[in-house]
Amino acid sequence: MKINSFWVILLKILGLWCIYIFLKSLTMISYFVTLFQSEQANGLQNISLGIYIVLMILLVVLIKILLFNPNWLIDVFKLDQGFDEETLSFDIKNITIIRIAIIIIGGLLLIDTIPLFISNLVAYLNMRGFDHDNKMYEPLVPNIINLVLSLILILNSSGIVKFMDKRINKIDENSENKE
Repeated sequence: MKINSFWVILLKILGLWCIYIFLKSLTMISYFVTLFQSEQANGLQNISLGIYIVLMILLVVLIKILLFNPNWLIDVFKLDQGFDEETLSFDIKNITIIRIAIIIIGGLLLIDTIPLFISNLVAYLNMRGFDHDNKMYEPLVPNIINLVLSLILILNSSGIVKFMDKRINKIDENSENKE
């Protein structure tokens, strides 16, 4: 694989990840709608909405560049220069790819869960002293479970891969014995 092709693939993957972030950020629109409808509205909503719109536009521009014009970024940042060889050779085992995928899934789960956990924890701590029903902790339970699962995936990825490899080998042995 040529170095330029490697960077094109990597930049397009980053573009796809930015689409993921963009789609997750669209959920903030409902926040702004409820914020503008509330009676406690003040001038900060306009500023925060303006910042949100600017960031979303920048994200769309970044997605457009990453997906449709990665060679421009490669040329601007000279990403394909400074390598001793013209081509890259990858000799990666399947187990390594699986381990990388497990770490990425755990990382994405962790990144998704931390903001929800913090906001739910703050809401719980703020409402704890009021005379509301004590079910404010309920959103914290799935957040804590997701945090624990993501940390297990990230920190114990090699153990998970070994377990999966043993299971795959056992299934292969059983299928060979039946034949």
